[in-house]
Amino acid sequence: MEARKLFAAARGIAGAALGVYLTLRLWTGLLVFLWERQLGTSLLVLWPVLLCPAAYLGYWCFRGLRHRRFACTVVWGCAFLALPLTVRPDMVMGWLEACLLSALSVVFSRLLGREGFLRYVDPAWYRDPRRVAARYGGGRSPNRCGPEAGAGLLVPDAFAVNEGGGGPVLYVRETVLRWEPRLAKGRTFFIGDVAGVLVGPACNVLYDARSQDIAWFRTSQKNGPLLARHLRDRGIPFYSLGEVPKQGPLPGRELPTCTLPSTPDGSERLAEPEEAEPVRHTDISRSFSRDFTLELRRTKPVGVWIAVGLLLGLAVFFVGFPFAVIRGGPYENLKLNVMLVLSCGLIAGPWVLAAAAGELFSPRLSVENGHIWLDKDFFPLREIPMEEIGGLRWDQSDECYVLCDRQNKALAKFSTRDGFGSQFLNFLTDHGITLFK
Repeated sequence: MEARKLFAAARGIAGAALGVYLTLRLWTGLLVFLWERQLGTSLLVLWPVLLCPAAYLGYWCFRGLRHRRFACTVVWGCAFLALPLTVRPDMVMGWLEACLLSALSVVFSRLLGREGFLRYVDPAWYRDPRRVAARYGGGRSPNRCGPEAGAGLLVPDAFAVNEGGGGPVLYVRETVLRWEPRLAKGRTFFIGDVAGVLVGPACNVLYDARSQDIAWFRTSQKNGPLLARHLRDRGIPFYSLGEVPKQGPLPGRELPTCTLPSTPDGSERLAEPEEAEPVRHTDISRSFSRDFTLELRRTKPVGVWIAVGLLLGLAVFFVGFPFAVIRGGPYENLKLNVMLVLSCGLIAGPWVLAAAAGELFSPRLSVENGHIWLDKDFFPLREIPMEEIGGLRWDQSDECYVLCDRQNKALAKFSTRDGFGSQFLNFLTDHGITLFK
């Protein structure tokens, strides 16, 4: 385990350093090209803004160690050392000026892409409901969600929270909720998946039994009090930030314990379950069809392929072309053509590989009458027989479940945070498909 962590740390350092180095080479080549053509060097003030985002991207592409303090130290350190090591002044005052300019560039550029970077290096901290309740939500007025919120209001069967308000929308239809954030993929979940609501100064966060955020809302939003009353009527507990521990799992709903009041010795004992047909997860709510379709996650790192190909393609284009023009020579046209083909191949290659693997777009999985059907892009519809399924594997990097066959080959990848993901997990559990030991 320690060797794997050291290897991940080395990958992160190499990725951050490579991202910063390619960014410097990109802008240096572009500035030299503009200087030779006497087009001015006004772009000089733009490259420091890209140092931290380039280091973030490099660290993520190389799948660096998921440790927040270590990752931030590596990324910001590489971005800070980039300018002094590139310029290498001769005088002490030159080194001080380069370090000061580098520090300012890190301070101003570290906010670009920081949210996505933190989501990767520490997903548990990023999705902690306590952090979301304290910092997210927007709005100038403080969030107030006391027991009186929504009192006396008639809760309809279907309504939407913050519809038309310019932010994420939460659709409610009886016991089914649909979370639609801006510029992100939404998710569908049942009200039974909500273990509690954390009330913070910024917003109210709905979290599940694993203490992970599901959705958030504010009582000042449109139909916000209606949702608060709807959740209270369904028995969802509300907790303030001062009532929950600062770390560890959050409190949730406690299931009532049935006891027999009279026993031979006068003491209470737990009620023994009656022999009856076991309740299946898919039979809990009969008002909804057992057939559903969910969007799967990609089993291959398509995003990493595309990001690396795009980065290398742009580096070849913006650095190689000016270098070939400056050097000249009898084979100048041939060099330019080769670099153009190489750049286009690096950019388009990952897309072709993703299409060949059937994961250019997110695959889809359908459950119809107990049968599982897999739809992957341009490939024909395929049925996954239950006897071919070997079990589930937990992917810690993406926090998703991987459905594997009996040879431990990945068949599908899904998350319970996506629409009908929890229902599909319950469907597999009902058929005796569990995690690998």
